[in-house]
Formats: sequence, C-alpha cells, structure tokens
Amino acid sequence: DEHFAAIYHNCGNTAVRIFLNYVSWPWNARWALSRLPGGYDAVFCFNTSPVLMCWPAVVYAEKHHIPCVNYVLDIWPENLYSVLPVKNAFLRAVARGVSDWHYRRCDRLIAMSESLRRRLCRRTGKPETAVAVIPQHCEDFYARPIHDKDLAARFAGRFNLVFTGNFSPAQSLETVIKAAVKARAAGAEALRLVLVGDGMSADALKALARELNAGDTVEFWPSVPPERVPAYTALADALVASLSDTEDLGM
Repeated sequence: DEHFAAIYHNCGNTAVRIFLNYVSWPWNARWALSRLPGGYDAVFCFNTSPVLMCWPAVVYAEKHHIPCVNYVLDIWPENLYSVLPVKNAFLRAVARGVSDWHYRRCDRLIAMSESLRRRLCRRTGKPETAVAVIPQHCEDFYARPIHDKDLAARFAGRFNLVFTGNFSPAQSLETVIKAAVKARAAGAEALRLVLVGDGMSADALKALARELNAGDTVEFWPSVPPERVPAYTALADALVASLSDTEDLGM
C-alpha cells in the first residue's frame, strides 16, 4: 500500500528495503481475505519468496477449517541467505523457526524435486505421504521458436549466449559476466552474452559490466512478456542456466 511504498522508496539500506518488500505483501493480503466470496473446499498456495507469502493462505484455511496445500518453489530460510548473507546465529534461528512454522501449518506440501521433498520431511516431521513431488512445468509456448527478423539482424555474426529470467543473487550472473569477459580476453572474440530480464541485481550487474568494460561483450535487454521469450532463445547459439554455488539451491 502507499504507506509501505513510501517507506520502501525513502529507504536506502538494501537489507531494510528487501525486508519491507518481503513483509508488505503478506500483510496486505492478510487484510484482504475478508473480500473473498468463500465457499472453497481447500486453499492452494505456491511459495516462492518469501515464505511469509503463504501466511494469508494458512490463516484463511485455519479460519474456515479447510485443507491448505503449499507448493514450495523456494526453500526458506536457505533461499533468504542467497539474497542476504545473514550470519547472526540468533537471526538465523528466528528465520528457521518462522519458516518451519509455516511449512508445518500446511496440511500438505508439494516439492519440486525428490531432494527437496526429503528436506521438507526432515524439517517439518511430516510423513512422506504428506509431501508430494511435482516438477516445474515449462509452458508449451516456450518450445515454439519465434523468428524475429529485426532481432536476427541485430544479433547476426556473433556467438550469442542468452540468459532470460530473474536477475537475483541466486542466479550468480556476476559469475557469468566475468566468465564471458575472460573468454573474450582469451580469444573468443565472437562471444556475446545477452541478458534478458530484470530483478534486484540488475543495477549491480550493469555496474559490474561497466567496471569490466564489457560493453562489447555483455548486452542487457529489459523484461519481455513470457510469450516473447522464444524470440530471444531462437537466436541463441547456447542458453545459460546458472545458480549460486550452494547445495541448498541445487535442490
């Protein structure tokens, strides 16, 4: 709402801005629950970041005595540490306790992978039958290339390495940028890294590219509608999928 937005934009501290971003949506969503028409058989929520985003779902399910199912896409607090390097033992304990509370309050959990399912079972004490595995689905339109003549002409004559998606610390795109610059310096003169998207790391990544004088190696393109992504992947000689080097994100 306007109150949170004013605080957010007037705050220069990155950690505080991230915290306000994390708490503002679930707080506002909690007070919007009364506007729902009701009559539901169950509550389904998908949990990216933060874990607090499933709090309104838990509240609603418990109030109306219906099951709550949470599709866990980002495991917390591990995902938090990829964005904010929290070292304080007390704060880490609080984050772990808050995360586990939310997972336990859900009647069923869904994990993206078998390794994540095992982690959730250990963390929550839930039986294996209460945690299912459903891998993430890629929409069919991503598999249908879009041949854009203007883009093809723009990116012709080079080896195009393309990333499309979210620019966050979890993607470790700074590693990809540094690697591309090193490759060009080592003789891969035709290499071009194309980064399509946006996110909390965008400004830092652009600053790094300027610092490394990578203007002829790295190109940033703004976010596009999902249906337009195949226009960029179609011109790619190779696609980039990167994650920070942590076992937790590897799940």
